[in-house]
Amino acid sequence: MKLFKEFRLDTTNHILWRNGERVPVAPKGFDVLAYLVEHAGRVVTQDEILDSVWSETHVNPEVLRKYILEIRRILGDRHDKPEFIETVPKRGYRFVADLMDENIAEPPSLASPHDTDAKATEMDVRSETPASDLEVGKGTLWKVVIAPVLALVAAVGIGGFRFAHIGVKPSSLSEPSIAVLPFADMSPTKDQEYFSDGLAEQLIHDLAKVAGLKVVARSSAFQFKGRNEDVRDVGRKLGVAHVLEGSVRRDGNHVRITAELIKTDDGFHLWSQTYDREMNDIFAVQDEIAQATTETLQPKLLGSNGQHVPVNSRTISPEAYQAYLQAKYFSVRGLGKEDLDRALAYTDTAIKFDRQYAPAWALRASVENLMAEGGLTSFAEGFRRARDDAERAIALDPNAASGYLAVAETQIYYDWDWESANACLTKAAALEPGSAEVFLVRP
Repeated sequence: MKLFKEFRLDTTNHILWRNGERVPVAPKGFDVLAYLVEHAGRVVTQDEILDSVWSETHVNPEVLRKYILEIRRILGDRHDKPEFIETVPKRGYRFVADLMDENIAEPPSLASPHDTDAKATEMDVRSETPASDLEVGKGTLWKVVIAPVLALVAAVGIGGFRFAHIGVKPSSLSEPSIAVLPFADMSPTKDQEYFSDGLAEQLIHDLAKVAGLKVVARSSAFQFKGRNEDVRDVGRKLGVAHVLEGSVRRDGNHVRITAELIKTDDGFHLWSQTYDREMNDIFAVQDEIAQATTETLQPKLLGSNGQHVPVNSRTISPEAYQAYLQAKYFSVRGLGKEDLDRALAYTDTAIKFDRQYAPAWALRASVENLMAEGGLTSFAEGFRRARDDAERAIALDPNAASGYLAVAETQIYYDWDWESANACLTKAAALEPGSAEVFLVRP
């Protein structure tokens, strides 16, 4: 048992207490906190935590950042004035609160068998999902979840980070659900990873708009990148009935995209198609793939009243879109200054080509939020720029969730304005109701 301020960390029973009351915390979030407390006073690197907490699988470093943010919200900690977890730029994290050991066993009423059973159930059902209903000061912090891709939002209430070593119940495979796996880069020069990743991400975004269809988050689906794993195993691990996968082969301005929709219970194909197009037609191809996927799923899973993917009337220049995809690629590759600087530069390039391109403004806001929170830029100035860019994104496209998510992140981590952030997250969830990235857990 470890004591720090008003908290008690019970590593035996995997429980965090605050002033005698149990605080909800996800299993992996608890593990991260326990590791920091165990090594209190010294800087622990990102890789060190990942190797310890996720020793059985590889995960994107963005996952760790989200859990750190979640833990800070639980503890009521602030990045600019840390009382518990200090971010050491370019190095890692340090637990700075004074600790006391407590060897007295928890009274039975606080650690009953019922609690143990409840904890086991929580670990099974909510595995990898950061805690909700968190106490901050005297107020209750709403339940949220956010987007990894957007680098991301308040919500690390990450709806459903499920990794390779976590199984799901067979019944979940009968639900209307799908995972879009990373498309393979088959280009001759093997330099189109940003484009193939971006295509998969856009399809996730489009399919998430279909009411009644559950779409696995990018962070979960992309764990299978570069792995030749049986689709039936993928379905079991992600808890989905279908998988959409494919490949991209780009040569100059010509692109060939192959897409396949597969049942995860038996591995059989439901639909496949190859598209040979010029880059100017890339948005039309994305729409066609998303439409074909939902039309195939609709009769069996979504019913006759199922919703089609809205056709996008996008007129963005190919140059702006490619710069945007490169920005997204670097924004989720890591949390280092070099990657985030490159992401920011590519958003600037995208905006230079098309100043009306709302996703580029929203992405730039998310990157600026990341850099300010991580101490890579001025804390106040970085969040101010992020707010301005996010509001610009909303003004350009009020029907896109990404701008509201970026505003919410600023409201949470800089303003500590829970009510306004909750309104933004509710709006984002209404715009993309099927997306795990903007999932909002309602009371």
